[in-house]
Amino acid sequence: MKSKHLKIDLKKRRKDLGMTQAELAKKLHVAVATVQKWEKRQSNIGSNYLLPYAKSIHLDPMEIIDPNGEFDHVGDEHRIDSVDSINNIKSICMDLESKQVNHVFNFAKVQLADQKNVRITHEDLKAKYGDYDLKIQMLVHDDSTVELLNENTEFFQEFSGKIPQTYSQCMQFKTSSVMGFGFDQIVFLRKAHIELMYSGIPVIAKKKAKGGKEIAKIFKFRYIHKTTYLIPLTSDASQKDESELGEKENKYIWHDSDGWEVTDLINQPAF
Repeated sequence: MKSKHLKIDLKKRRKDLGMTQAELAKKLHVAVATVQKWEKRQSNIGSNYLLPYAKSIHLDPMEIIDPNGEFDHVGDEHRIDSVDSINNIKSICMDLESKQVNHVFNFAKVQLADQKNVRITHEDLKAKYGDYDLKIQMLVHDDSTVELLNENTEFFQEFSGKIPQTYSQCMQFKTSSVMGFGFDQIVFLRKAHIELMYSGIPVIAKKKAKGGKEIAKIFKFRYIHKTTYLIPLTSDASQKDESELGEKENKYIWHDSDGWEVTDLINQPAF
């Protein structure tokens, strides 16, 4: 028989641990209003926040999302600890931060959905959408310059929609001169990796300027005939097809000596 337990009082749980809403919000990098909504169960907890939130208040995530024990959970008799790949994944996860562990979990869910050939339904889509407080950490301006915000200048922006399972920061456009992106539009960034560098993607590159100050710009990355380009995203050249790039665009060829380092790429626009 399924053991039912009382619905977890998230507010009481936090108070029992001696935490204020402000302290918990700061730890999770969300607004206090978000914590209040979670505790009142007025807002879904996004997949990116569920595991860190559960760890912060010392609960199993299932106690939050299934407080009444309505789902059967796998018992010890079905464990597969003897499988080498499972142990290898567990070993790797022990060295990952909680947010990265959540990415591994989300990736596994996608693999399982592919295996089961899960169909998309309207209800599933609605369940993936929610209300979020996104921390804006970069701003894009007219000359392709990216302003890097700090702890004193970062701010939260309310957002209603779907967020990607994997992203590192949020950036907002303060220009309407970039084709494909509107003024005040938010985009999700992820750390650049060689496996993700496809020709035509927008990237953020940084370098040290004179005096040691770090500067950043947004470029369109191009790779044509073994030549790499970093083309400012606000330039007309960024809208050209690869076949249209000529001698005029040679000034955008990326050399190591230029000092630019690609650090981030746009993972997904926010809609």
